[in-house]
Amino acid sequence: MNIRKQKLPRRHLRRSVTRALAVTCRQAETDAFNFHAYVLDLSEAGARLLMSAAMKLEHDIVLNLDAPVYESPLTRHARIVWSLGINDRDRVVGIQFHDCLSDDEVTRMTIAPVKMKY
Repeated sequence: MNIRKQKLPRRHLRRSVTRALAVTCRQAETDAFNFHAYVLDLSEAGARLLMSAAMKLEHDIVLNLDAPVYESPLTRHARIVWSLGINDRDRVVGIQFHDCLSDDEVTRMTIAPVKMKY
């Protein structure tokens, strides 16, 4: 019996973000952007974030994605689909956007993929 889980192919490739990308978040029910998050990776459908705010699964959040290439921040509504505590304060969370980012938007906010040859 094979006990390893077989990885399913992803619909969208994850990419590393540029250092210039600034992200602020809020809960969907509030008006003030009240916590910061660091984007670990990004795809058209979602992102993996590092945050210090305690958020529940299936919770809706609003992200402001601000990069020098935009005149005003790009706003996206998302849902938290998984969460993993990494210490007493910080969590890594996976979010899924309600409306996907375009390929151009992802390209502007991320670095070019690098293929490592070993």
